Amino acid sequence: MSVQAVDLGHGREAMRLADAAAAASPAAGPRMRAFLVGQQAHAAAQVGDRVKALAYLGQAEVAMEKAESRERVFGSYDPSALYYHASHVRHELGDVPGAVAAMKESDRLCYDIYRRSRVKERATLAEFQLEMGHLEAACATWHDALDEYPLVQSGRIDDRMRRMLKLVRPHLKNSAARALHERARMIVPASA
Repeated sequence: MSVQAVDLGHGREAMRLADAAAAASPAAGPRMRAFLVGQQAHAAAQVGDRVKALAYLGQAEVAMEKAESRERVFGSYDPSALYYHASHVRHELGDVPGAVAAMKESDRLCYDIYRRSRVKERATLAEFQLEMGHLEAACATWHDALDEYPLVQSGRIDDRMRRMLKLVRPHLKNSAARALHERARMIVPASA
């Protein structure tokens, strides 16, 4: 539930839930430990606790290294998910370039079958790129997200794509932004 709480911006509740999950799982294996402390890192960053966020992120990286050295388990917390957490931690702490780099790595490592995750991550990456002032890179990333978007059935992803339209609208004098906007308008459903 911490994952949902942090996604909704309820940092304190996310932190409480992440701490409770970690406390309830003292014997967790390294992959589960990586997930648990990765979630603690994300929640700690959201409440502004930089020291804890970075400490938890370091613990998650160590646990993931240990997990990956043993065996790879398809469908569980993996390096792509860890980079996703790292990206959000860095963004919450104000390190937007670090967030972009981590999200790019998450996207690179994401398995092809996880379309919804990939579309969501690419939308997030594009928003971070736009935040840095990299409009054309953001447009290219949003195009990548749009490539797979029609194959995804998700209200949250629909919302992310509508958000993209709003974020791009002030930049329509730019040809890349205009082309993206025109393409997206043909694909993205109007608000429900």
